[in-house]
Amino acid sequence: MKFLKNIALVITILVIISCKKDDGLTKETQSGANTFSCKINGKVFLPKEELFSGRTLYANIKTINGIKILIVGASNATNKLDVSLKIENFTGVGTYQLSTSQSIFADYEIRNPVPNEIKYTTRNSDIGKINITRSDNNIVSGTFEFTCINEKDNADRVVFTKGRFDLVVD
Repeated sequence: MKFLKNIALVITILVIISCKKDDGLTKETQSGANTFSCKINGKVFLPKEELFSGRTLYANIKTINGIKILIVGASNATNKLDVSLKIENFTGVGTYQLSTSQSIFADYEIRNPVPNEIKYTTRNSDIGKINITRSDNNIVSGTFEFTCINEKDNADRVVFTKGRFDLVVD
């Protein structure tokens, strides 16, 4: 009987250790789990909607004038934060360096009452990358890291780390 109790204790400890979260971030998956998370200046960002506020996660691949475009994003209605990633000339799995060419960029917005909205973008710099790890069967998954710059104050920057998403494409 003692032997069984000891085995049960060891199994319980192993389960607890294996279930440990990565600082509150979602797991990196590629199954269309509809997840999105990252750290913004070291704090965990997770999508969250308020009742009747609309979608919090989105992924869309469309073709405009022969150019394939991927748009991925998430919102946290409670904190009034939006994060979006855009890749033009999207070709599928691979690493995309953010650029100043307006074709691959990330945006971050703090939705305060107008005119106090604060918008950050990577369009003024080439700091960061988006790594697409899956793009098939209406699923897009990947990781990202970048630094956004306030559109009105180049000294004001926001750092995104440990970003990950696994979304079903609309």
